Amino acid sequence: NWADNPYNVANGGFLEHAADFFSNTTARKLTRHLLRYIIARWGYATNLFSWELFNEVDLTGNTSNNPPSWITNVDAWHEEMGEFIKKTDPFHHLVSTSVSGWMDHPLVAALGNNSFLDVMHFHSYGDDVTGSILQRYAIQRSKTSLPVICGEFGKTNLDENGDEVRSAYWVGLMNNLPVWHWNWDKAFANNWYQYFKPLKAFFADFDVAVYGYPKAIIPAVRSSYPSLKSYALQADSVFLAYIYDPGTLSAHQGVVLEADSLPFGYYRIHVVDPVTGTETVKDSVSVVNYFTEFSMPSFGKDIAVKVKYQAPYRDPIAILGHDMKVPRDRMVILDGSASCDPLGQSLSFSWQVIASPAGSGLDLSSETGNKVQFMPSVSGLYKIALTVRASEMRVSLPDTITILVSAQPVAVIAGDTITATPGKWITLSGGQSYDPDNDPLTFFWELAGLPQGSRTVLYYQNDSSARMRPDKEGFYRIVLHVSDGICEPV
Repeated sequence: NWADNPYNVANGGFLEHAADFFSNTTARKLTRHLLRYIIARWGYATNLFSWELFNEVDLTGNTSNNPPSWITNVDAWHEEMGEFIKKTDPFHHLVSTSVSGWMDHPLVAALGNNSFLDVMHFHSYGDDVTGSILQRYAIQRSKTSLPVICGEFGKTNLDENGDEVRSAYWVGLMNNLPVWHWNWDKAFANNWYQYFKPLKAFFADFDVAVYGYPKAIIPAVRSSYPSLKSYALQADSVFLAYIYDPGTLSAHQGVVLEADSLPFGYYRIHVVDPVTGTETVKDSVSVVNYFTEFSMPSFGKDIAVKVKYQAPYRDPIAILGHDMKVPRDRMVILDGSASCDPLGQSLSFSWQVIASPAGSGLDLSSETGNKVQFMPSVSGLYKIALTVRASEMRVSLPDTITILVSAQPVAVIAGDTITATPGKWITLSGGQSYDPDNDPLTFFWELAGLPQGSRTVLYYQNDSSARMRPDKEGFYRIVLHVSDGICEPV
């Protein structure tokens, strides 16, 4: 808009170039006068979030030919105007500025550490709406010490749909990032502002000052839908999660959400439809495992879950630990000694084999100690439960562990001895290697011995077949290692 600017000498102004706005004494003085008026006129407003000094300041001036001092001048201008506002505004509103989605621009880092700015805005437009936001957010956070906001978002050609807008709101907040949709006329026309009501209700009782700065995580989700994405916020006694499908599917069922390290206790579970705001609530749901699973009801494009601590858990708690993957014929030790009773009573232990492979013959029903061990002779899936008891009436819920026992894979190189001619390529095949459990194998070829002076190397070392071209006569020793990801490589 420089061609229309009254400061432009072409329009009777006093600036030769747009970049001079940030360094010219008269321009800075007139800007302070303008800010003084704006503060006097609107500074009373309690719903005014911040004074945004510039919209996409990185795109001002001649963006391809600004002088080297321009970065310093823009940063200094923000310091001067930010300090002026803080001294002038009696109600101490926040001061912010914004940059475009050009995250490699040097102003991103300079302004991101400006001592008179309180908030940094970036803008995001891309074909993958939420993906573009999160990518730019990560870059911005790496370059700034300030709180960050996505001040504008949309699709590259402003053709985003309601599902994309709604999921961006939720994904942003689940990453501690407020986001604002730019294309408001389209939002009005399609009534997308209805999506704010469920969002507001969901977060209404989530006071960050009470829960502390929540950690943004990507929770595990089990389902038959590979396109599902999930994001969550977790604090000491609350877990908020959002699951959505950016693909074309609009109906989902059988989805399981996993939460880690929730304090043991009773929880209230809120499941919310982000489109309609419909909510179902379950009270006094016990959480007594380090890993807790929540089965989701059938849902459309997306679903939100809130898990809030209600009361301490009073019954005994069985703690058996993590699921295992172990080789066959190796001793398995199960340790329940971390089990506890909130009331401090001593515990007795009861073990049960819920499932085991045919022919294993495993029976732990006579075990009464806090540890058991066994040697699995049959590969397959084992499920074992531990229950602890403090009294006849006070019994824990069972804690179940799953143990995947795998047989050792077998490495096979086709041909025990191979005769080759120096300078000629040969292929080494490990394709006859196999795993008794049909687990997928990984390969690693090693050249363990060479004739003196040879510089021969192996190619395709991580494939089922490798290639080499011997350069000298003599004996070459080649070793193939295979692994199923469970047993040690052989």
